[in-house]
Amino acid sequence: MSDNLKVVQVFIASPNDLVDERRAIKEVADDLNAAFSKTIGLQIQLLGWEDRLPGYGRAQAQINEDVDRADLFVGFLWRRWGSDPGNPKYSSGFEEEFNRAVERREKSGSPEISLFFKEVSIKSPSDLDDQLKRVLEFREAVAAKKLLFGDFTNIEDWKKRTWKLLHGHLLRLLKTTMESQNRGQAESP
Repeated sequence: MSDNLKVVQVFIASPNDLVDERRAIKEVADDLNAAFSKTIGLQIQLLGWEDRLPGYGRAQAQINEDVDRADLFVGFLWRRWGSDPGNPKYSSGFEEEFNRAVERREKSGSPEISLFFKEVSIKSPSDLDDQLKRVLEFREAVAAKKLLFGDFTNIEDWKKRTWKLLHGHLLRLLKTTMESQNRGQAESP
């Protein structure tokens, strides 16, 4: 089956306050790969900023290469908006990655885009720093555009949601592959 292995490239976009969630989605992908890669020839490859090798040029431009080849874009935010990407058009790397994925989706129909927000507890006005304000403004803007997004509360909730997302994406891809094969068999003499 390895000769026919189909790799699904998934870009994970988040600032560095969600390191545990980034690790968790990798665990979910590894579990799904253990089940799907040998049995039906589908494998998830996660792409993220921490996987890029050092190189010459604007760091975000190098990360964008992975955004541009992803089949699925999974963005998730909590309290941080992110850091300056070195592009005056955007205020964070996350913003550049998300907009790049949306623009590509509008032009070509790919990648699929999923967006999640981790529950935020604001106990005092001092909790509302500039980073969190940007996250909340973005959430409001997304909601105003009537884009569907998901929420999660903790790591276990996140793992369940990402398992459903990645598993569902693999099943849709399998269904499409099977339908193509069935059409091909029906057309052959």
